[in-house]
Amino acid sequence: GINKNGKTAPRPKEYTYDIYEVKPYDSPTECIREALGQLLYYKYMFEKNRYTVGKLIVVGKNALTEVDQQYLDEINNSGIKIEYLQIPIK
Repeated sequence: GINKNGKTAPRPKEYTYDIYEVKPYDSPTECIREALGQLLYYKYMFEKNRYTVGKLIVVGKNALTEVDQQYLDEINNSGIKIEYLQIPIK
């Protein structure tokens, strides 16, 4: 948030922050692949500054197919936990 002086408002450290990365691609797998590095970097930066990170969420416009879900499951099974959220564009 930005305060009235144009400065970034401090975030309370006691909160848990979910981080969203929105991607415009038709393929959920491409959205996940492109967002993964950014989400991990944001998580690192938040935790480096002593903020608590909750969920890492990729947002895309199309629903996961079976193949997309398998890719997401493989990532989650590796120890990196991310979610996919579909928000259709009308």
